[in-house]
Amino acid sequence: MATFYEAVEAISETEFEEKRKVLVSKSKVVSDYLDLHWWKYKSRIVRYCTSKYTHFGVRDTSTVEETHAKIKAKLKSSQGNLYTVFKKLLSWWTIAASETSLLLTQHATIASHLLQKSRYNRVVRIITRNTLRETERLWTDAEKIVNGRIERSACSGEFRAVHGRPCLHELIAIIESNGRKYITPNDFDKHWWIYRNDGTAPQRIQDPATLQQGRFKKSTRRMRLSNQGSTGTGRDPTYSERVDQNHSATPPSATQNAAQDPQVFGTQADDQVVPFESAFLPARSWGYAGREPYSEQNIAEE
Repeated sequence: MATFYEAVEAISETEFEEKRKVLVSKSKVVSDYLDLHWWKYKSRIVRYCTSKYTHFGVRDTSTVEETHAKIKAKLKSSQGNLYTVFKKLLSWWTIAASETSLLLTQHATIASHLLQKSRYNRVVRIITRNTLRETERLWTDAEKIVNGRIERSACSGEFRAVHGRPCLHELIAIIESNGRKYITPNDFDKHWWIYRNDGTAPQRIQDPATLQQGRFKKSTRRMRLSNQGSTGTGRDPTYSERVDQNHSATPPSATQNAAQDPQVFGTQADDQVVPFESAFLPARSWGYAGREPYSEQNIAEE
């Protein structure tokens, strides 16, 4: 079987014919069986043939066989007409449509922590989560190549043509652009979009801006005591906890003090020193022997 899989994964016709010769040398019976039943469909299973069209990485029949098995489990019979098939499969079709609708809603509303990175701001909740996870795996490999200065091969365009999403070379170009390039929904085929028709896509809720980081970096000890940084256990703020300091709805504590009303507080030119006009009253003397508290008459005489 290993030689058969090597023949299926052949990237050229020359390599495919070499693997066929190896199969003949190992087992003539198996080679004749493959020639009779399988190799006549090589345009659908062999890599050097399937790389000429977009199949999104699916070259096996497991998905079709799984669906076929579910249909047979629902029918429970090989006899009947189309009406019987429709009537027995109606509940299964309804459940499948509901599950698909629920899955699309989850993809459009829920973003995992892995996809909350800034490089996915333009595609999250537009492209399916599974596709972005596969892109994240390629991004990790691209970062290793860029940071390690590893020699890279020339881009053949096969990955883009087959899978309909950014390849390793495209992600390397985005990393090396230092923010001038970014991942957009147009980099993905419509097959990977949550809502493939623009008419059915609901209005997207924009995420709040991220917190602005301080200008000066804290010391390692302060970061550790505040449970931040690589040595801390504090978590990063979620989307709902982030605040845009330039937004008009930002709490007053995060903005500058508002200008004071001149009619209430006055201005620098109109401010005057207002004298204290009340009569000066010395300390009350009651409580001392032989003296009485000051009265208004005594104050006037003094």
